[in-house]
Parts: sequence; C-alpha cells; structure tokens
Amino acid sequence: MARFRWHGRWAWLSGTGPFAVLAVAFAVVSTGFLYAALQPPSGLEWTGNAVKGSERDGIVYYSVHGKPYAVDDAYSFRSGSATVYVDPHDPTVAIIGKPASRWIDVATVLGPGAAAVACGVMGFRRKRSRRRAQRAVATLPREHLAGQGLDDQTMQELRDRQGLRPPVTEDQRWWRNHHVGEGA
Repeated sequence: MARFRWHGRWAWLSGTGPFAVLAVAFAVVSTGFLYAALQPPSGLEWTGNAVKGSERDGIVYYSVHGKPYAVDDAYSFRSGSATVYVDPHDPTVAIIGKPASRWIDVATVLGPGAAAVACGVMGFRRKRSRRRAQRAVATLPREHLAGQGLDDQTMQELRDRQGLRPPVTEDQRWWRNHHVGEGA
C-alpha cells in the first residue's frame, strides 16, 4: 500500500500520518465552538462588562453609571447577589452570569483545541522518530541489512528445493502466455 505524501507548501507535514488531518479537524471544531460561544446573547459573558446586581424573586436589579436597570431571571425565585454581564454600548442588553454556562463554553472550546495541539505534537513526534530510524538504518553497513530474516541453513534448503522442481515445458509456457488475465 502506498503512503500518502504531502506536496508543495504542505510538504513539511509529510511523515505526520493521520495526526495532521486530525489536528486540523479538531482546530476547526474548536473554532466553531468559539464562534458559537461569542454569539449574542451568551457572548456577553465573554465580551460584556461584569456588574454586580441583586436578585429578588426572579428579577435581577443592577446599575450602570448610576442608572438602574433590571433583567428577568426566568425560573429563578431566589434572592441574593448575582453577576450581570452588560453590553458596553447598550446597558439595557444584559444576561445573568451562570457559572455552569461559562464552564461548558470553556470545555467545548478548549477540549477540541487541546486535542488539536495533542494530535499535532504526536504527529511531529512520529515524524521525528521515523526520521531517526531512517538515519540509523542508513548508517549501518550493507552486510548488516541483507539476509537478516532467515539463517544460512534455511536459505540453503530453500535453494535446494527450488532446484528439485521439474523444468517448465514449452506447452506450459505457451498456455501461460496466452491465458494470462482470463481468470484461468
């Protein structure tokens, strides 16, 4: 089976095996998750200004530059402090900070990102170890490379057996030449 080889400007990836493709795939997935995490309204957790607010019966009250605002915290009836992320250009646009949401965003972006880095590192380690092995084999004398699979006695027995075969007749040679590739 022939090995895939990178060519042209991508030749530096040769020898990394499937790890280069996996690294690119994980990087694309990570970038997609990053793009999704930065989209409004949840993107305010990363791009907005954090403001302390107080929650009473499902409504969080906060103020920006001394002006009071409120945002509804659906399905929450707790009271206490809360963090609100506010759009710096429009303080009326805000979301309530949820630590679980931030951790999920971090995990979905950094998980595939870390996998991309790990695949890249493994690919280049593979490339380096293969190059070292090729250099080690290239430094060996030729007599150390040939005939390492079978010992001399076995090779001699095989050669003797080949000499015991009856010669191919003219009819057999003609039949092989005229029926090659016919499935016979």
